[in-house]
Amino acid sequence: MKPHQTLYLRLTILLLLNALDLALNSTIEYDITTDRNSQVLTFGVQIVAQTLVVAVVFTSFGDTFLFRVGLVDVMWDRFMGVLVVVPVYGFVGIVVGSYRIRRFDDIDDLWNLPLYKVISILHKILAPLYYAMTISCVMELSESKYHTKEAWVDAFCKDDKANDKGMRRLS
Repeated sequence: MKPHQTLYLRLTILLLLNALDLALNSTIEYDITTDRNSQVLTFGVQIVAQTLVVAVVFTSFGDTFLFRVGLVDVMWDRFMGVLVVVPVYGFVGIVVGSYRIRRFDDIDDLWNLPLYKVISILHKILAPLYYAMTISCVMELSESKYHTKEAWVDAFCKDDKANDKGMRRLS
């Protein structure tokens, strides 16, 4: 598959998964279901969707030259935001969903719990960051500079030359 086809496929999958997550986030706490099984199923679908988003982002990282040669620290420096937001969003989503399932019998009282309000609001604040960061990460990782050796060899050679000049000045 050609690189631009891979990008379109990944973006399509990512957009569909993020749209599903958005739809579930916007209805799950407000559309009270009649049984616990529906609530568990909805929570499960949301966790699966978030896991698949992680897989799409990870495969995007895995296709890069930097990842293949082990320059993960360069990737970490550049993509630290998404690498932190994705697991935090997933963790907060699991906490919110678990709370909902555990307190299903008295769902009306759920919003009266201060901790639930805080966690749910945090989840809603993180959601747009999660969506935007995952999409921009996959788009940026599709740029040719992340897939060619030359761009990074040139960058590291320039850094080495600058470091050599700095070392000569110190000696």
